[in-house]
Amino acid sequence: MNTELIIMIVKLLLGIVICFAGYRLREALLPFIWFVICYGLAARYTGYLITDPKVVLVINILIGLIGAFFSYNLENITINILGVYAGFSLFTSIFGNTSIIGIIGGIIVGLIFALLARKLLKLIVILSTSWVGASMITPLISKYVTLPFKQLYLIVIFFVLGALIQFVTSGRES
Repeated sequence: MNTELIIMIVKLLLGIVICFAGYRLREALLPFIWFVICYGLAARYTGYLITDPKVVLVINILIGLIGAFFSYNLENITINILGVYAGFSLFTSIFGNTSIIGIIGGIIVGLIFALLARKLLKLIVILSTSWVGASMITPLISKYVTLPFKQLYLIVIFFVLGALIQFVTSGRES
């Protein structure tokens, strides 16, 4: 089994879990979210400094693990980053992220989501995790299945299903 297939399966499973159970599993998902954030940031920049791909991979994994280790102390930051990502992703999925209006609008909507995250924690976490999970699932599906409609519609379908399932399964807990 090749590495690309393994990564795709892990992303798909993680996307499903985040989309449909993000709120209930938020404390368990914090280390994963921080691992992905830190690994992604490291992966973006370590290749500029180090040319050996094996060393780069080890460094990226270590930085991801450090982020995961400190994740429980960073719950508020995680919730805010999740809000920023969801707001930015939502806006740029609709208006694009190649124009200055799309980028600035995405940042503004993301910051609004982040500011609301603490006040409306359950709502924001459910909506954010549903959107993030749907955004992870859909590109993987559309890579192998030809969709008769825009990819955004499938993201919205997964988002709505994920949010509904999370609201029903989370009950009245806050």
